[in-house]
Amino acid sequence: MVEDLLGRSLVAVERLSWDSVGDLGRRDRGPARLVFDTGHALVLSGTTAWTLDLQVIEPGDDSWLGGYDYELDGGRWVLRDAALEPPFADVLGTKLTAWQPVFDEMNEVIGIRLVFGETEVPLILDGGEVTT
Repeated sequence: MVEDLLGRSLVAVERLSWDSVGDLGRRDRGPARLVFDTGHALVLSGTTAWTLDLQVIEPGDDSWLGGYDYELDGGRWVLRDAALEPPFADVLGTKLTAWQPVFDEMNEVIGIRLVFGETEVPLILDGGEVTT
């Protein structure tokens, strides 16, 4: 549960982007893995029902990447270090102090707001993809 990450410092962020034949597309959207100082990570992605899939995974667990290991029309998902990209660069090394889910009009979770000190990082689905 996300509650288990409260008080832990963000130490790394990885993100997947769709690479369409050499074009990484928009870097502000795609699944994300936020790694904390215990090695546990918060993985965020969109589901086929356009709701947020949110899971805390154990250190070293890369199984979440399995669903993104495919090619389509020459394109593929590419994992990159996103720790120095906005909005993560501003909170790297900072402790997670609060979080809250974001609901749509059907009361389904479509995002999450993470609070690191005084800085809020919203991760909200748009078109089925996690955006920042």
